[in-house]
Amino acid sequence: MKENYNVIFYNGEYLNTSNFSVSFTNRAFRYGDGLFETMHSNGGEVQLFDKHMERFRKGLNILKIPLCDIYTNDYIKQVIKGVLHRCRLYQGATIRMSVWRDAQGKFMINTTGSSILIEASFLNEGKYILNTEGIVLGLFNEPLVGYNMLSAVKSSNSLPYIMAGAYANNNGYDDVLMINYNGNITEATSSNVFALKNNIVYTPELESGCLPGVMRAYVIKILNEIGFEYREDIIKPNFIETADEVFLTNAISGIRWCVAYNNRRFLNRLSKKLITELNNRLIPT
Repeated sequence: MKENYNVIFYNGEYLNTSNFSVSFTNRAFRYGDGLFETMHSNGGEVQLFDKHMERFRKGLNILKIPLCDIYTNDYIKQVIKGVLHRCRLYQGATIRMSVWRDAQGKFMINTTGSSILIEASFLNEGKYILNTEGIVLGLFNEPLVGYNMLSAVKSSNSLPYIMAGAYANNNGYDDVLMINYNGNITEATSSNVFALKNNIVYTPELESGCLPGVMRAYVIKILNEIGFEYREDIIKPNFIETADEVFLTNAISGIRWCVAYNNRRFLNRLSKKLITELNNRLIPT
């Protein structure tokens, strides 16, 4: 039952959420000095777990945040199962794993270690379910995302995406496309972007500054295996208006199809095919 997800794992202990607190000196709170990973779980199994851990550890290395040796991938997997079991989340769930630096100082830091928090929340469906009503897309025309060493990090500092989300809410969009300093599309507020045109699937190249999504990479793998030509490329906003289909991907929703951008309306045939492929390949039966 969804009301039972009140147990978390924090620095080696399972705690009731009512007994959890962090200090006002917490560096994730003060400086966004940390990172997180969100994962989809069904039946106690985390989908694409190894790929999530690969990105997570790459992010730790980039940020120079140490993690205690006990936190091997196998140990983290067992901790997640422990959280799910204690929360009675036996079907669909979202897992969020957060790590932040423990350090003295402000910006000239003396790192002393790190803290880890693993939590779970209820999902209505354990399988990936395609949205019945398509997403209406807008364009957030402020270039807040660029390609640099932090582009690969799912950082605790998410202000560019929050600002884009606020713009979407204030202007009646379900989501918005974001651009980099060259005016090229990078991603949406919490998803990577794909566009189908003339039977070729396009997605912004990583050098645009988009997050290297775990689901993005897996969808590219599926496209290759089912015989679709795909290209990682520079994509301008006006290209979207010429597309036949547009969809968004992330680890929790899988695929979300878009119905409109400006005056353009889209189909969802490939989106339906991909959501079926995801469930057949990733969800335990």
